[in-house]
Amino acid sequence: LSLFPPPPILYPRTFKSEKPMFISVFLGLLGAVFAVLVYMLYPIFVPRHLPRGYVKVPKQKVESKRVSPLRDGFATKKIPKDIDYIVVGSGIGGLTTGALLSRVGKKVLVLEQHYIAGGCLHCFEDKGYHFDTGLHYIGGVSKYGKLMSLAADREIKFSKLGNEANNFVYDRLIFANGKTFDLCPGGRTALRKRLEKMFPESLDDIDVLMKDLLKSRRTDALPYILRVLPRWMVLPFAWLAKSQGWTKRMSSTVTKTLEKIKNPFIRSIILGNSGDEGGSPDTNCWLARTGVFKHYITEGGFYPIGGPEAIADALVRSIEDAGGRVLVRAPVEKVLMSGGKVVGVNVRKGDGVNIKAKEGVIAACGAKVLFDKLLPSSVPFVKHSQKILKNIQQSAQHLSIFVGMNKPQSELKLPSHNYWVLPNLDTETGIYKSPVSMESKYNYKPFDSPALAFLGFPSAKDPSYEEKNPGKSVAVIITEAPYEFFEKWASQKSGAREAEYKALKQKLAQKYLDEVLFRFHPELKDCVDFVDVGTPLSSEFYLGAPHGASYGLEQTPYRFFDNDVIQTLRSDTPIPGLWQAGQDSLSSGVVGALMSAYFTTSNILGYSVVETFSKNGLIKHLKNISSLPDIRKSKFDI
Repeated sequence: LSLFPPPPILYPRTFKSEKPMFISVFLGLLGAVFAVLVYMLYPIFVPRHLPRGYVKVPKQKVESKRVSPLRDGFATKKIPKDIDYIVVGSGIGGLTTGALLSRVGKKVLVLEQHYIAGGCLHCFEDKGYHFDTGLHYIGGVSKYGKLMSLAADREIKFSKLGNEANNFVYDRLIFANGKTFDLCPGGRTALRKRLEKMFPESLDDIDVLMKDLLKSRRTDALPYILRVLPRWMVLPFAWLAKSQGWTKRMSSTVTKTLEKIKNPFIRSIILGNSGDEGGSPDTNCWLARTGVFKHYITEGGFYPIGGPEAIADALVRSIEDAGGRVLVRAPVEKVLMSGGKVVGVNVRKGDGVNIKAKEGVIAACGAKVLFDKLLPSSVPFVKHSQKILKNIQQSAQHLSIFVGMNKPQSELKLPSHNYWVLPNLDTETGIYKSPVSMESKYNYKPFDSPALAFLGFPSAKDPSYEEKNPGKSVAVIITEAPYEFFEKWASQKSGAREAEYKALKQKLAQKYLDEVLFRFHPELKDCVDFVDVGTPLSSEFYLGAPHGASYGLEQTPYRFFDNDVIQTLRSDTPIPGLWQAGQDSLSSGVVGALMSAYFTTSNILGYSVVETFSKNGLIKHLKNISSLPDIRKSKFDI
């Protein structure tokens, strides 16, 4: 009745083993563990000089005429032949991923829907004034600045904020009651000395802050390590981390964590520049706050010489060196799939232009755009991801006021540090009231409350500004402003919205000029001759950011520590030929997007998680082929 004989009875009741069963099982498990360790650790000890998949290619040169590499308009004749990878989105995550792949000899096409590449690195010029839009300062340049130069294979230089006279202050905090505090570099030791001198009665609070809350631990990196682990390893490692309490501190909200600090002034200092991560301390996790605070406190704040666009320009040129291209005005309509694999994209030009890539597509356009707009919902992973993303809100939205002044920095002598004007943060209570929290954004009344704002002077931060823009200086004022306040004009065409919208922007601009810029620098009243305003609708239109969210997805504990979210927001996907890069796939901000590019590229090239986090990974191998002597001998790593 059967074509096959019954299986042999391997363990009849009369079977007698020479060794007890548990010893055999133990030896089997030991052998399996040994095999896994050899697989994981072997690459660390095997000497490798060149990056995985490296092919040396001669430097290419773009022949067609264009205003600049950042304004290379889309045309089918500009599409390179034999593209290896397509990157959707030209923020720092997309450009760095493209540049890293180009450094190992891959031909990359980056597509950007805006008329200028760079995402939040892009700058714009109007009436002779040059403004930055997203990167206003950065910390940790001994590592992150070099990671940018490594990807571009060009030196990217930075200027330090502040000066010796003011201890290189990078952020001046002005609280509701008029009290101030200057954030200066020097690390936890210098901060401790200042706090002990200011608050001798709060030594216990300072101890808690330094020894617990701000102390770096290896387990702090777990949310990022989990996003690099093979998918089958995520759940057991996440369970282990939770059961051992490794994530308890970092997964608490900022407000909840700071309850350990009784002194409200000290709490206010830690909350002072929390606008840097976008969102409310009531919902953001401590991982985000402590990461940003420590990011600056060691080395201080820095600004790219030549402006943020200098970073974008260097990365674009690196992509072009390998025969790739960065094309703007190229809105991607959908990701193309064939046989369950991603094979290219469709660009919304004319009847649509299909572009194929031999290896695949990297989405650096944000998770909501990728899963809600570009991929078909019929794919199970896409449908599951859409469900997951519904539980994550967008981060803070902002109103930006760009101010031009007809006098140079050499005459005005404006400070290079930033001002944080915080009428929503009182040192008597230490409570931060966010205008974009769920409780307040639908009741947002900007003219009924004092101005909450960030103020900076790009022309004072960039020592090359005056040479490029003689006789001019600029200021940028930024405040949190909910998208819902402007939503009724969202359907109207950008640049042609009705008079009521334009009048509202003018009224808001005057408020912030009077209450912020002229409050600290009244001498500027007579030299302001240009003012422009960007709202969350501007960010939505120019950056393609859903609801104009400046920092992508909100940085909640759920986003960083939930297993399903970790499986969704990471560099690789279960869909062959599709990867993610940018701040949504790792963490928010310029540095989060930058690091995501290194993780994504390591994954694409086949580096194991152990190699990625070791000193024998992609970074070391790229140093070996770098043309920059300073980069080759530097000791920075992931």
